[in-house]
Amino acid sequence: LNVCKGGSTSPQWVPGTGYFRQAIIPHIGDADLLIVSLGGNDVLEFVGRYIQSVGIPTDIDGALSMAQGVVEGVVDNLTKMIVEIRTLNPNVDIAYLLYMDYSRAREHQFWGLVVSFLGEDSVGQVLRAARDAFPKDIPRLLLVDLFGRSQQLKVIDYLYDQLHMNDRGHVLYAEEVFETLGGIRR
Repeated sequence: LNVCKGGSTSPQWVPGTGYFRQAIIPHIGDADLLIVSLGGNDVLEFVGRYIQSVGIPTDIDGALSMAQGVVEGVVDNLTKMIVEIRTLNPNVDIAYLLYMDYSRAREHQFWGLVVSFLGEDSVGQVLRAARDAFPKDIPRLLLVDLFGRSQQLKVIDYLYDQLHMNDRGHVLYAEEVFETLGGIRR
């Protein structure tokens, strides 16, 4: 069951919000697995606001630090969701999807611009911070690490737009979920 809301950001999914009440609560009671993909729109929103207010960044370290703050906010919102979800269904497994390394998609107009402003490894640095901030002490919380998987890929070949995956990207995503859950591909 896909309950995503296009363009939504992580604060819109924390307990008490309409999305949490309407899209998660009615379905979580008998769920075995919840796959969460949040944070990309938070970062895109930050980049858009930052460029609109500051223009071309001159303080690269400051911009990256603020982006990492956005990532920490996403992890905090994810943790709030997990705590509430586990009160509703203590047996559900939760898998969080960490995005691909978009800096490896420099051929895309948006990511090429971001990389040219912020530097070659800027996006990777932010995603590594997300992976490092991922809660490791929560039982049955799994990390679907597309970031790690994408290090050897030409990421543009897997994208539909600047954030979302095309058919090939969804196959990669499904394979990574399958392997994270313990599946073995032959």
